[in-house]
Amino acid sequence: MSYLSEVYKHSGRWSPVGLLMPLDVLGVLSIPFGFIYAYAMMWCPLIYINLLGTGFYGFALGWVGSKLVKTGKIRNN
Repeated sequence: MSYLSEVYKHSGRWSPVGLLMPLDVLGVLSIPFGFIYAYAMMWCPLIYINLLGTGFYGFALGWVGSKLVKTGKIRNN
């Protein structure tokens, strides 16, 4: 048996507040992020910059979501 498997066991615990906090915050943040994204896409004529903007929009929401999940201590599989 490995030494590391005896030291750490994944708990799988979560709390309702920890689960709802990222959903609520991302729901609220997606509105201004969406307006910024739509405004940038409307005025940018280059398709490559539009693709980068789409990637940045997804990355920004994903990064904020990952930070909120860590803050809410959601540790399920």
